[in-house]
Amino acid sequence: MKILKNKYLILLLGLQNIIQIGLVYPFHILAVVYFSLKIKFKIKTHLDLILVLYISAGIISLVLGIILAFYYNYISDVSIQFLKSFFVFMTCIVFFGVSKLTIEEFIKVSIWLFGITSLFILLSYLYLFATESFSLYQLRGQINWTTGWPQRWVMFAIIAHFMFYSKYHYSKYKIDLLMALITLSIILLGGTRSALLSLVVGHIIFSFLTKKDFVRFLILLFVSGITVFIYWREFSDAFRIASTLNYFNSEVENTSSLGYRLNSLWPALIGSLDSSRILFGWGHIGAASIPNLGFNTSESQYIDVIIRQGIIGIVLYLSVLFTGIYYAYKLYIIDKNINTIWIWEASIVWQVAMLFQGITVETARYSLYGLFYFLFLGILSTYYYKRKRNND
Repeated sequence: MKILKNKYLILLLGLQNIIQIGLVYPFHILAVVYFSLKIKFKIKTHLDLILVLYISAGIISLVLGIILAFYYNYISDVSIQFLKSFFVFMTCIVFFGVSKLTIEEFIKVSIWLFGITSLFILLSYLYLFATESFSLYQLRGQINWTTGWPQRWVMFAIIAHFMFYSKYHYSKYKIDLLMALITLSIILLGGTRSALLSLVVGHIIFSFLTKKDFVRFLILLFVSGITVFIYWREFSDAFRIASTLNYFNSEVENTSSLGYRLNSLWPALIGSLDSSRILFGWGHIGAASIPNLGFNTSESQYIDVIIRQGIIGIVLYLSVLFTGIYYAYKLYIIDKNINTIWIWEASIVWQVAMLFQGITVETARYSLYGLFYFLFLGILSTYYYKRKRNND
């Protein structure tokens, strides 16, 4: 089939979240398999080594988890979950299957897919504004044609926003500025507090990279401040500002989503790691499958990694995150090519933004983002190695 020979079409279909059968994204699975079949295990950088260690620790976690499930006699309840979760985890292996991908084409396919999807999300909002009487917070739940909006899919809008924003810095094309504003609009309309925090942190990082970015940050801050002031009631409702500010009020402490996470969910999940599981976790089964707890999700990428893969897993995972940011920064400093420097600049920012997004939302655990992120890291590692070798 011709489709199986077009890596960019496979990438496009693998990252889209519209076409699905039940809970399965067939083209996404096809993309994961395709890039997994292209893997070449060659350890050339520290990031390559960390990924090998991360995968190895993940395999050990799976084996120990199955052994303990047999020992404590709950294997029948979680046997399928072990396999499903491990498959999602192994999405990271595409890191080693990127030898034929260039960073320019990878980013071009990704951000235009995310950007055009964002445009249609914005059009959906405008249609709902004109035809319905929902509040801003209620509206986000009415956009169900793109699954995972906004809690999970908003991360792609964040990536696209910073990519278009940085690209405009170098290209001066109005279309890049327009797409940056469209993606910014739907992030704000999504009413997700972690996304808002990620957005603010990302632009603060941008403001330190160049003087022009600092001026643009001040302009953006001024315009956003006026908009928020005018629509404060809607903004406050959408982002649940009151419940956040009143977290320490005993009357709302346990009913707010923040109180639920800090006082109930996260302590219980971490407390489930007894001495036999503290190092490698539960073996990839998530919060919903841990016996006698009854939580549906961990609501945090970091807590999710801890309970699935233990202390060793989270240490290696954080090492991956921070090494990716460091490599992007080094390439940004070294690269003089106008066609790629904006990619490294933006990738510093969105990777930092995803650090904060992951506090209350699963990121790499979400398979679509996992495919994008580990393909990007694989390309990043390849470019870093080539640049370092040329400089040496």
